[in-house]
Amino acid sequence: MRKLDHIMIFVFVAGSYTPICLLTLNGSAGYKLLTLVWSITLIGVFIKLFWITAPNWVSSLLYILMGWVAVLVLSPLANKMEPWGMYWLFFGGILYTIGGVIYAVKRPNINSTYFGFHELFHIFVLAGSLCHYVMMYFYIG
Repeated sequence: MRKLDHIMIFVFVAGSYTPICLLTLNGSAGYKLLTLVWSITLIGVFIKLFWITAPNWVSSLLYILMGWVAVLVLSPLANKMEPWGMYWLFFGGILYTIGGVIYAVKRPNINSTYFGFHELFHIFVLAGSLCHYVMMYFYIG
């Protein structure tokens, strides 16, 4: 189940990019970004399936890389999305990144019995997801 969970993170990130690429960018930049993101997704899935002993930081690095490749189309994206949409997108990315770093370094472990780095990671991921949901709902959908 853990392997499937980690594979689905790649799919979730790529799925989150898809409406931005197809609806907001809607053109060459969007199609190129979509191709890049789904290519990284396939690489991540293959790593999870076939490199059984891969260290956690490899996946964390790929997740964070996927999240930030949007900077490659920052200018066209900023031209097509309202400023508040960009703020929600950026802030969500920051929260996801903090969560990814916490997961990769396995710190801070506040109280490992009840509330450790893994729970803190999930809080940051949930907050990032909320930001991106707001962005999708109000500025894309």
